[in-house]
Amino acid sequence: MFNIGSLVALKGNPGIKMTVCSGVDKYNKGVYCAYINKSLKIEKEIFPIECLELYEENLKEIQLQKIPFLYSDTGDCYTFFEYASIFGQKVNKNTPKDEEMVKNAKFVYDFKKYYPRNKQEVFNLLTMAKHYLNCEQIICIPGHTIELNSMQKIFGCEIERIREVEPRKYNHKKTLCEGYENSYKIDYTKLTNNLLLVDDIFTTGTTMQHFKTLLTNKGFNITCLALGMDHKIDFKIIAHFWLFK
Repeated sequence: MFNIGSLVALKGNPGIKMTVCSGVDKYNKGVYCAYINKSLKIEKEIFPIECLELYEENLKEIQLQKIPFLYSDTGDCYTFFEYASIFGQKVNKNTPKDEEMVKNAKFVYDFKKYYPRNKQEVFNLLTMAKHYLNCEQIICIPGHTIELNSMQKIFGCEIERIREVEPRKYNHKKTLCEGYENSYKIDYTKLTNNLLLVDDIFTTGTTMQHFKTLLTNKGFNITCLALGMDHKIDFKIIAHFWLFK
């Protein structure tokens, strides 16, 4: 797998023009960024030497994976992966056994459970989504324990869990526990105006809606995104991103 290091949005469509590697340009005395244009051809753009951290000196072979960007009117939430748990697909007759969905579930589960596995790809996808949706900052919904979850380890911990709450893994249809609003604290001074509120899985949207309502009432503009969304929710493809593998 090719590690692209820091992702840099270039001019144009950030879903298409993203940095895939960088190196020293000996003739122009700068740093080059190679990226894919709309015709899927590799191009280079030169920046002053201090702009970018160096990761590779030579252009590497690039593999592209086309990722659909999805939106649910019902949940008012964006996502990348139609999701059903691997376990559910094995034992539940009402859950479709779908090879693509199994792959999606494994991607999300490995990121949640075995961080930093898939860290780079998640960083790339959410950064592209942030630019595409005109958001200024990614803010993560915390897990049910005080330990940082995988999303927070990448994008920060502006919403900090200070008291453990009941996990929602098998209780998605229940309301949030009593006193839930006292189980976390938010440093509002670190937040910009237009926020991309992210979570790993969207099943009923109860937790997402709680934080969206809270932040909206505080005057912030909130857009919601989950890495994976339950396959039973209606959504549509609104765009495609290229993920560099």
